[in-house]
Amino acid sequence: MTEPIASMPAPAPAETNVVALVGNPNVGKSVLFGVLTGRYVTVSNYPGTTVEMTSGSAVLAGDKVTVLDTPGTCSLLPASDDERVTRDVLLSGEAHQVVAVGDAKNLERTVLLALQLCETGLPFVLCLNMMDEAVARGIAIDHALLAGRLGVEVLPTVAVRREGIERLRLAIPRAASGLARVTYPEPVERAVERAMPLLPASPLAPRALALMVLCDGEEVLRALGGGQLPPTEIGRASCRERV
Repeated sequence: MTEPIASMPAPAPAETNVVALVGNPNVGKSVLFGVLTGRYVTVSNYPGTTVEMTSGSAVLAGDKVTVLDTPGTCSLLPASDDERVTRDVLLSGEAHQVVAVGDAKNLERTVLLALQLCETGLPFVLCLNMMDEAVARGIAIDHALLAGRLGVEVLPTVAVRREGIERLRLAIPRAASGLARVTYPEPVERAVERAMPLLPASPLAPRALALMVLCDGEEVLRALGGGQLPPTEIGRASCRERV
């Protein structure tokens, strides 16, 4: 009797890349999201919160990707639920690339967030949106110099007019980890060095995770699924106690 031929399991579908848009409030991030994804989007609450997250699909370099429009944030050291959700998206490892979206008129705030993204080690590009408003105010930005200092591509855009969007589409798949590093006061640097060996594995660079844990403690480790703080040395190394 002939044995039936076992059917081969279907190959698992390739994982879809996820691109997270991260930026300060009111920088045109949602407009940029709409331009990249079109009309068909999904809005849902981030798990365990009432904070909404918008997701949609885009085609970049011929590949379909998922784009997340994260809540506006001024820092990866959160002071609100919206900022915590954005930080937790990065902590989860869900995002393969990040687009840091900034208001070209407010370069200081934009660079602050970009420097924090550099510390995470996540690949990103910097989108300077509202470039027309900056030019109208007489603000000139040396994009090449800024890109060299940060170590990532810097793309000027005017999302409402779709200016610079095609260059941004091409740049996102080439996203790279930033090179800029911030040196903190000596007590903070000592605390970071003490904390890093005690921390669990994370999608973020150990230095960035240590800074987050020293400022937000158990909340960060819970977001990683790590439960409670590791040994009490982390508590003793706290930034709040040493600075």
